[in-house]
Amino acid sequence: MECCVGCLIMMQPDLRGIYIAGGGVEGAVDALRESGRAHRIRLVVHPLTRETRAAITD
Repeated sequence: MECCVGCLIMMQPDLRGIYIAGGGVEGAVDALRESGRAHRIRLVVHPLTRETRAAITD
């Protein structure tokens, strides 16, 4: 997931949000952090579990 999200972020400079309905949240969070655009892109995930909540509130 990290590679996919990283490519999406690079290819879409106006990207404002990503919705993930399933696994791979940690990879998406890592890609956002590495991009330097985490403060501008919203990440919405389902299901919201203890692990995913910890990943996105960091």
